[in-house]
Amino acid sequence: MVNANQPQERRRLLKGIAFVAGLLGSLAFFGLFPGLPHVIDGGAILVSVGVGALAGWAYGRRLGRSDGSDGTGMTDGTDGPGRSDRSARSDETNRTG
Repeated sequence: MVNANQPQERRRLLKGIAFVAGLLGSLAFFGLFPGLPHVIDGGAILVSVGVGALAGWAYGRRLGRSDGSDGTGMTDGTDGPGRSDRSARSDETNRTG
């Protein structure tokens, strides 16, 4: 049986992974980049959380556009740009009949 919330759960998981990647990437930048003091302070942590949140939000928006939906996780039922299943079937019946 297919879970109706599966696309939303997958999107939430991928957004969480993007958040963690942004957080760890910016913490690594602050901790390892030459020329910066190699001390992780409160400001670096706040910036890293902000970068992680931005990465999660941006990846969620990207996922919403790539799966053909409006960002809510619900698709509009099209097979491609501007074509729905119904119009594709009607084209086939018009050609054969």
